[in-house]
Amino acid sequence: MLKSSAEKYGGLVALRMKDGSGKYKEISYSSFYDSLNKIGSFLIDSGIKHGDRVALFCENRPQWPVVYFGTTNIGAIIVPLDPKLESEELYNLLSDSGAQVIFASEELFGKVEKVRSRLPLLRKSVNIDTDLDEILTCSPHPVPYTLAPVCPDDIAAIIYTSGTTGNPKGVMLTHKNIMSNVIGIDPLFRMIGPGDNFLSILPNYHTFETTAGMFCPLFKGASITYAESLKSYHLLNNMQETKVTLICGVPLLYKLFLDGIKRQVDEKGLVAKTIFSVLLFISMCSKVFLRVNIGRHLFGFIHKKFGGHIKFFVSGGAPLDPKIIKEFDLMGFTILQGYGLTETSPILAACTLDNNVFGSVGRPLPGVDIKIHAPNREGIGEIMAKGPNIMKGYYNDPGATSETIMDGWFRTGDLGRLDAKGNLYITGRSKDLIVLGSGKNVYPDEVEFAISKSPFVKEICVFGSKIRSGIREGMEEVHAAIVPDMDKMADWVTKRGMELNDSTVKTVIGEEVENWGKLLTPHKRIARYYIAEGELPKTATKKIKRFAVKERYSK
Repeated sequence: MLKSSAEKYGGLVALRMKDGSGKYKEISYSSFYDSLNKIGSFLIDSGIKHGDRVALFCENRPQWPVVYFGTTNIGAIIVPLDPKLESEELYNLLSDSGAQVIFASEELFGKVEKVRSRLPLLRKSVNIDTDLDEILTCSPHPVPYTLAPVCPDDIAAIIYTSGTTGNPKGVMLTHKNIMSNVIGIDPLFRMIGPGDNFLSILPNYHTFETTAGMFCPLFKGASITYAESLKSYHLLNNMQETKVTLICGVPLLYKLFLDGIKRQVDEKGLVAKTIFSVLLFISMCSKVFLRVNIGRHLFGFIHKKFGGHIKFFVSGGAPLDPKIIKEFDLMGFTILQGYGLTETSPILAACTLDNNVFGSVGRPLPGVDIKIHAPNREGIGEIMAKGPNIMKGYYNDPGATSETIMDGWFRTGDLGRLDAKGNLYITGRSKDLIVLGSGKNVYPDEVEFAISKSPFVKEICVFGSKIRSGIREGMEEVHAAIVPDMDKMADWVTKRGMELNDSTVKTVIGEEVENWGKLLTPHKRIARYYIAEGELPKTATKKIKRFAVKERYSK
């Protein structure tokens, strides 16, 4: 893929990022391919052989894919690591993987130095900010392929993931796994090619960003622009300055975008709010009666803020509220939702421009089979998948592998259903399922969707907690941790001449839980809630760690 892209798109920009001077530094496809070959030469000269592990401990930047592909192109195995790891966590993963070389940024290099003496297999550590330029200019061999050929079933990467469910496991993905996924989702990006520009926001070490935000644009001849920061001001600037056409994000990103749009409208007063509502109504009528989306024309001022060139957004990592997709759609923005896991390289199903069903995660990718195991009366059961993108297994953990892959079918641990047209709907995680004393089931995601409609609820995590006393002792009931939106609450309280304090916050949230809970059948309503301070614990893709929240509030 890389050789082909370098030959076809040689002079086009592959990677770019703003440097300290405020200017964008750009790397062409030809230069990118030359650089990754030099990294391969360096690794070979350092004694790295086919199958050896090389760790990558760095924030998002153009050097990240250079090191990633320089490693995998010589048949070595890349081990991408979370930049937020603390030293002891870093030690555990380096020790488990047996990494012999690590590339780390200047900011993270100190953590490597703290644990290096305890890692006898770690022979070399490379500071990306101080050493990489010398490697790229002084590497003695321009083409490093002196090893045995790399085969499709060879392991390309070991990705350590804890997701939201406990101890990290090393997911082994082969070259075939990853490339089958890239080719499988190609229809999703059919209108993308040379001249398009992906804005990289999510952590590069996460498989969603690796496959959709790195492999796919390089496969299509598009550019990747690395965001200078996650602040909305910088993101919008990057979009405007580089004419971004596509973003892969998580639900929280699109919720923040939507909240920001609404906040700016609200700040302009009643007239602006009225005009905005009228435009939404006109757009809706056009869609319903004329089957034409005129949102891009009606809301051109919003498109301009996003750079004016967005073709569509991609959402993954967690379920996205269909209401957010609909509101963006009325403004002329398309959000395509997908579904997958690290173990599946990662995408299993995705909506496309031809089949964008709001609330669904689309149909399975070509070559991927999905079935619902042991469905209930509603057709809901555990999602199982089979295909060329399913991982080789968990590194050094055959027991966990055999529990997860049964007769070639991967057990996702997620609950869902398929409609008559083959569209997949996610209803929750089987491990998160709350079983009440009555025997009725409650899916936390469903409750969260209902309560999060409150303007005063910034974040919510629903979980099952056992009753500790009384006639129902030991049975589960529905609990929730809620982060209030203090800015909106302060504004609401001030307008009513009230004082904002803990008592007021608790009262308002209590009323919101009760009122929005009426959208749910009685057995699904929250029995007890906790006011959380600060944001809830999250994974790298901003998915709330339900097990961590439950552990904190179920004591």
